[in-house]
Amino acid sequence: MATALDKSFLKLLRCPLTGAPLVQAGDELIADCPDPAPRYPIIDGKPILTAEAARLPDGVSLDEVRRD
Repeated sequence: MATALDKSFLKLLRCPLTGAPLVQAGDELIADCPDPAPRYPIIDGKPILTAEAARLPDGVSLDEVRRD
């Protein structure tokens, strides 16, 4: 069962690849941006917000979602 992150904490978080706000969906955080939206795991109640942990749709590279 996923643990809900505190809403005030969640408002502070941003996708490290796109800079977009994040929304929680179960045990992951999803970038609130146009597709392809990176997804990040929440492990033991801690969001893992690294490029290496990002889950992308099949066939999509980090370079395609990175917004520098």
